Amino acid sequence: ENQPVPLELVQKQEDEEFRRLLNEWGKGRTQSSAIPPFYNRIPGENEPLRQKLREESRANLLKQKSLQLLDRTEMNNLWVLLDCHHVTDEQLISYEDFQKVAQKSGPKTREYLKPSVFAKLQQGDHQGRISTVSLFNYVMRKVWLDQTRVGLSVYDSTGQVTGFYMNRCCTLPAANLENSRLGF
Repeated sequence: ENQPVPLELVQKQEDEEFRRLLNEWGKGRTQSSAIPPFYNRIPGENEPLRQKLREESRANLLKQKSLQLLDRTEMNNLWVLLDCHHVTDEQLISYEDFQKVAQKSGPKTREYLKPSVFAKLQQGDHQGRISTVSLFNYVMRKVWLDQTRVGLSVYDSTGQVTGFYMNRCCTLPAANLENSRLGF
């Protein structure tokens, strides 16, 4: 008779009691079918199918996010467009030319060429122009940041952020880290 009660049974009983008390107090789920759940618990070790489904959906999401990032060709095309639309010798671009570049660029590039970006890059030019080099560097750094976020998400899904840092340490020859420090 002193056998432990399964955890699922305890949780089910607690949920039933909670719902009963909510209904008793007038706060039951009368219209809750229109409200989506905000939290879905992470599947446990005893649910391999749900774990695999979660991994696959996460992989698909990260693949979709990485496909939205600009590649080298698109960055080169952006540089060519900026080079065609800047004011001679000054490497500055007006808002009208900025809009032309945004229209001529592809849909992925347009995500990085919003009016707010133009406003952020203002540096006090009396004609309201911005540097094409600053704009290109902004887009390039934004793409790098997004790539890093996707990369961290890949490692973070399995809890192996240390692996990410180990891979990055190998790509930093200037850091010249001793082997004893790599296993932090």
